[in-house]
Amino acid sequence: MQSDNIAGSSDHFEDGFLEENSERIYLTQAGNAVSQGDETADQRIIHIPVVPGETVQLPFSSDNLYARLADDSSNLAIRSGDVTVILLGYADAMRTSPIVVMASDGAEVDVPFVLAATDPTIDIVTAGGLAAGDLGTGADNTGSIFTPYDPAQGIGGFQSVGGLDPTELNYVLVERRNLFLEPEDEATALIGAGQDSVPVNLNDSRSGNENVTRNANIMVVLDVSGSMNEDADSGTAGIQTRIAIARAALTNLLHTYDTLGEVRVTVVAFGTGAVVHFAWGSVADAIDSLGTLVPKDLTNYAAALGIADDAWMAGGKLTGDTDNIVYFLSDGKPTAGGGFGNHLTAAQKTDWNIFLEDPFNAIDHVYAVGIGDRIGTEADPDSDLVNVARPDANDLPPGDVLYIVDPMDLAERLVDTVEGVTLSGNVLTGVDTSGVGDSGQPGQPDTAGTGATYIYTFTHEGSALSFDVAFGRDSSTDAPVQIGGDGQNVSISGMDVSFDTEHGRMTFHFDTGAYTFTPGEVSADTDVAFHYGTRDENGNTDMPGGVDADGPAGGGDLVISIADSDPAPASARTQESAEIFVAGFPFPTDQDVALLTTPELV
Repeated sequence: MQSDNIAGSSDHFEDGFLEENSERIYLTQAGNAVSQGDETADQRIIHIPVVPGETVQLPFSSDNLYARLADDSSNLAIRSGDVTVILLGYADAMRTSPIVVMASDGAEVDVPFVLAATDPTIDIVTAGGLAAGDLGTGADNTGSIFTPYDPAQGIGGFQSVGGLDPTELNYVLVERRNLFLEPEDEATALIGAGQDSVPVNLNDSRSGNENVTRNANIMVVLDVSGSMNEDADSGTAGIQTRIAIARAALTNLLHTYDTLGEVRVTVVAFGTGAVVHFAWGSVADAIDSLGTLVPKDLTNYAAALGIADDAWMAGGKLTGDTDNIVYFLSDGKPTAGGGFGNHLTAAQKTDWNIFLEDPFNAIDHVYAVGIGDRIGTEADPDSDLVNVARPDANDLPPGDVLYIVDPMDLAERLVDTVEGVTLSGNVLTGVDTSGVGDSGQPGQPDTAGTGATYIYTFTHEGSALSFDVAFGRDSSTDAPVQIGGDGQNVSISGMDVSFDTEHGRMTFHFDTGAYTFTPGEVSADTDVAFHYGTRDENGNTDMPGGVDADGPAGGGDLVISIADSDPAPASARTQESAEIFVAGFPFPTDQDVALLTTPELV
């Protein structure tokens, strides 16, 4: 088809929006180049899928707009300054129901007008006849986007363009194909190929009941042999020893129990020998004691179990209705003590079993935890750990062996052992996408930007300043660090951050977007809000106030709704009754306009 435009039109894109590999943008007027400029690294390209009949809000004003239609992908690109918005599937959606495009200054964008004025590949047919170009060669007028329309309908006008009487320039959008220059023209770059795309973070929510108060006595039996000083994860920047990972994971575990009720802790440390490192006391004091442990020497399971009996029997435990739990953690097979091969002898296993099954001790559960890849797997169980968890194999009390092949998973796996209500999900995969406060649909995942995209920030703003906390990192391989706020009982273990809120404890995984929240007890239905953001390899982040419309910080929100289960569980929040809290202020959810719909990579 002929690539004419309306006579006297304003500047337009001759060859579309050229991509990074071209790095040039060409503007023409009446077929002559009038200006050109480099496409800088600051150029922002936003992809937005559109839905028939919806209203789309652009992030720029209606002044100086340029537009271009793709030939085979149904996409419309609108540009202002250094920001290009690509409406994915625009033409197909328009065939079903009109799309209203609004600029940030409140003006409705006359898309056909902007196209006619700025896209050199479009033919315009009006009620008065051909405005420019030809009708196209297809039987259905393929190649033309406008068709004759009764001027009495009054649905549009091009009076500012000039060249024809305004009454002759009424139009209706019906079809458009083959609107780009020929593919063999190597100067042409198709919309949708290789754009520098930005991440999109959608709001999430999850709900569940509160936990009732549960008190606990916890005995930690911890390996402090020399191997616990080794780097736990060579893939993460810096040295993170196994003992450091274990301290952080145990810190998080104990704080999680503390969320549920009153807790007492005792710690047995073992290497070549074993000692009661910390007698029964508070969670805070027990955690402080873990910081004084220095790994050295060999690994003696027999010594550890022999002194654990004495540690448990010492005074200072909670009495009454309590959970009594034993955690045994080691990164290797025994290398000292015991019998043949340093394994537990039959007599030692019998003594340990008697201790566990003694009704006076009232042990509820035993967890034997192997840390690293040198101490068995689910497929290849370690007999020594099995003998710690189930010395006579009768599962009384219940005993489980946990194989933590990747030490960085230790914190998550330990928290999973806490009985009660835990709310788990993922902010990236779509399992929790709420559609509250943005245009996300249930099940819709977040969209990555260009190249490797990673979580770079996670924050919580509490009702009290002391609970405010912010974490961040500078690359996908960096471990997160606390960058703001006081935070309460903060623990960082590898890629995992854990902290208390006013109404429960959160563990968030920077590498995957997964989280586990343990609710506390609440007196009324309560929301706890968090905020996260992703960044791509070009430094792009979710646009502030952009596609997902969740506030000046960009990123997405996660809202945990805790139901007061007494007298009755509250129903799950609905979109109509919910609020998203961003920077301490509620975001209205009854919007009449769907702000820029969720983008995807093309």
